[in-house]
Formats: sequence, C-alpha cells, structure tokens
Amino acid sequence: MIRESMAKYGRKEELIIFTGQDNDGNLLPLIDQYNIFRRASTIIGPHGSGIANNIWTYPFPDSCEDRVHMLEFIPASDSSDVQIIYTGYYWVMRGMPIDWHQVFYASNSTKSTPYLYLPDIQNALDDMWGQSPAIYFSS
Repeated sequence: MIRESMAKYGRKEELIIFTGQDNDGNLLPLIDQYNIFRRASTIIGPHGSGIANNIWTYPFPDSCEDRVHMLEFIPASDSSDVQIIYTGYYWVMRGMPIDWHQVFYASNSTKSTPYLYLPDIQNALDDMWGQSPAIYFSS
C-alpha cells in the first residue's frame, strides 16, 4: 500500500523499513540511525521509540511543503487496550516543522496485536502526499 501510494504521488524516495538493526541483526550505531532520519521525507509507524527518531529530521525546511511528513498510529477510546490513550508525539514535539498525521488503532486491537483499518491508512497517505481532505477513523 505504501509503495503503491508512493508511485501514485510520484514519490521518488527510497522506502526504508527501520528496525534499529542492520541486515545482520546488529544494533545500528546511533550515527546511522541519525542519518536515516535526517534524510527522511516521510516517517510512518506506531507511537514508540522508533518513531521518536523524528527528532533527527531536518529542522529548517525551505517551506511548509518541504516539511517531513509523519503518520503516527495511536490508540483511541475504543482501542485503549493497546496503550493508555494519549495524543501521540504531536504535543511533545509540536514545535518541530513536521506535517503530522495520525491514524487510530482499530477497535479490535489488543496489547499483543494492534490492528489498523487499511482504508484509514490509505486516506492518511492520500492526505499526506496528495493533500486531499480525509478522515482517519472508521465508524
């Protein structure tokens, strides 16, 4: 879905699946983690320490259109079994030049198995990269 949306919107960036490890399973040195996120134009993932690497993104974009896009997955009132309810990193890092988007976990999510509604992710990707209005949660 992400690769298809990248093609749909002409995104030429490399898609990197960040795990914090190299191809051999070794922990990535901090400088390598920094470099990955410093070059990132979009960050997508669940709230947590991995996505907190957004702190390394470039802090001085030339324009609003050049801000890093962020899509963060967070719990809602009907998916509070995943984690306690909060507003994600937005309130902690709201001063950063990031185009922030959030998608709620699906209501059938649990602490051990969080779920997302694929149409919600697609709507968020369309909104992020295509700048069309979207609602990120299903009823």
